[in-house]
Amino acid sequence: NAYLDDSGRDWTCNRGYRKTGKACESLVVPENAYLAFSGHDWRCSRGYRKSGVLCVALEVPANAYLNSYGDNWKCEWGYQREGNRCVSKKR
Repeated sequence: NAYLDDSGRDWTCNRGYRKTGKACESLVVPENAYLAFSGHDWRCSRGYRKSGVLCVALEVPANAYLNSYGDNWKCEWGYQREGNRCVSKKR
């Protein structure tokens, strides 16, 4: 599950494997995740965030929306973040 790199002096794991010491370990991609572009790690799908070895759903409060990356949320115009909620700025 590896190949000789371009230098000819070292090796790289195939896509879907991670280098661990002198071996290539198969990656376990959790539910609601996908293999990263590098092929040696994984990322959570939009609307989820990494929590240890899992992807957990984001709880988007009222008057909020997912950010452009989909890994967090922002308050809508006219609201501001206060802890885990969005409150009106007109207080």
